[in-house]
Amino acid sequence: MPEPTRSSRRRTALRPGGILLAYLPTINQTALLRAALDGEGTPFGLSETQEIMRRTWHIEARSVRPDHRMVGHTGFLTTARRLS
Repeated sequence: MPEPTRSSRRRTALRPGGILLAYLPTINQTALLRAALDGEGTPFGLSETQEIMRRTWHIEARSVRPDHRMVGHTGFLTTARRLS
């Protein structure tokens, strides 16, 4: 989503009580979205952001552990509820 703040401007897309969920690959986009959601006069509240990390595991018989090499990828999940 190149312009994450556009989703918060679509006030008619969600009914009151509906939940907006956005997955964004960068913290810069996440910060812009949160600023739009948490700004004065927006119909959204209860916003929360979580970082999601991907890590593969080695599973072979009784040997279960995270892989030695982690080429991780991080993404960010943001949720907000439309209040009005």
